[in-house]
Amino acid sequence: MKYTVDAGGVRYDITVEDREGPPAVTVNGRPVAVDFAALHDGRHFSLITDQKSWDVALAREPDLYRITLVGRTFACSVIDDTIAGIKGTGTVGAVKKRRLRTPMPGLVTAVEAKAGDQVKAGDGLVTVEAMKMQNELRAESDATVKEVRVRPGQVVDKNDVLIVFK
Repeated sequence: MKYTVDAGGVRYDITVEDREGPPAVTVNGRPVAVDFAALHDGRHFSLITDQKSWDVALAREPDLYRITLVGRTFACSVIDDTIAGIKGTGTVGAVKKRRLRTPMPGLVTAVEAKAGDQVKAGDGLVTVEAMKMQNELRAESDATVKEVRVRPGQVVDKNDVLIVFK
């Protein structure tokens, strides 16, 4: 997926290739090693870029994102290829992730979805036990489950794909 990000008047062209393991990312044509994990509330992230670790807070507003990094907040507009192609038609909707990944290694203790299920944003899909805590991973948007790749009792690593959406 290609994105154009405007952060304070500075433009960044970002390409993200969703694949097994960490995504392949380029920023303005330069490869960047990126890994991240969503924290418990879905608005805070642990982000590692080129071996530097960052705590990031993300707030979505109708036309922009507010990203807080190192105590500074940046207002950013983000346009992906899909939105760029239909911008102005009145059909722009939420961008959906196609995969649910585990943010930490652990043990799958429950799977609440199966292929073909229609899920709503916020629905609990998979529970992963990590460090003796049950972490329920939820749908970020309305979607249809294409494939479930895990089962209860299975050990998973950070960034493993648990569910694929249509």
